[in-house]
Formats: sequence, C-alpha cells, structure tokens
Amino acid sequence: DIDLGVVSGAFGVAENGAVWICQEVEQRAVYFISEELVILLDRKNLVNNMHEAYKRIDTGDYGYGVFISGPSKTADIEQALVMGAHGARDVTVILL
Repeated sequence: DIDLGVVSGAFGVAENGAVWICQEVEQRAVYFISEELVILLDRKNLVNNMHEAYKRIDTGDYGYGVFISGPSKTADIEQALVMGAHGARDVTVILL
C-alpha cells in the first residue's frame, strides 16, 4: 500500500529512457510496489546508449541494481491490457 516512492537514479540512457537504480535501501521492494515512482536524476548523468550504460553499472553495497524504464504492461490475461503489472503504474523521471 505504498502510493508514492521517490528514489535517486545513478544514470539514465537517452536511447530508451531507462534509468539505472542502484539499491540504496535495505528493502529493494520499494522500487516495485509503489503505485507511482518518481526517479530523481542528475542531467549530467545521461549516457547515449546501453553500450555506454553497461560500462557504468555499479551494484553498490547491497549487490543489486535495476534498469527501470516505465510501467510494465501485459495483455496475456484474457487479452485485457494491464498497466503496471510488475511494478509502478506510473514512472516519472525528473532531471535535476
């Protein structure tokens, strides 16, 4: 029942809009159970493509990180489109 999660992104990928999130909290579930997720990202930390992004990956102290690019969607169940089936229903990236 978490309505809003606000997290920091390590770097973003201009090619596809993905943001690398390095786990900075003990419970990584906050990245996936929030109804809405706001990612704060320093505009100086943008890379052009995934090739550049993979060179910058750091999993930090907890050994975990994830690329988030927006809400998931699926139409597998009864051919009905479901937004946010595996994570936040809405993702907003704020460039600082």
